Amino acid sequence: MSKPKKLLLGAVTLWPLAYMFTFLVTVLGMIAMGPGGPRGSGGGFPAWIAALFVVHIATMLLTIGLTIFYGIHAYRSTRVPESRRVLWVLLNILGSFVAQLFYWYLFVWREPEPQAATLPRA
Repeated sequence: MSKPKKLLLGAVTLWPLAYMFTFLVTVLGMIAMGPGGPRGSGGGFPAWIAALFVVHIATMLLTIGLTIFYGIHAYRSTRVPESRRVLWVLLNILGSFVAQLFYWYLFVWREPEPQAATLPRA
């Protein structure tokens, strides 16, 4: 896997953790504002709550996709020692994005990049 793809996968793997903190701050902010919401806002359903809901569902689907990806990657990878392969599959499934961040660093980021085949000079 090339370095840009590894970085993109790392960013996507980091997103659920970043979203968790963003969601927590958003919900705590809503609680701090009280039941009436910010002053001067009209009644009705705010559009940002609908947007937050869409992002929340997308993050949940991404987390499921990452769990499947990392489970398959751990099972098929030759970089994962045979004796620890099942352990990493279970950690990626049960440990979710926390274990996936460690797995990404140990077995994806540190994986040597494929070298381009060069023809010998005649």
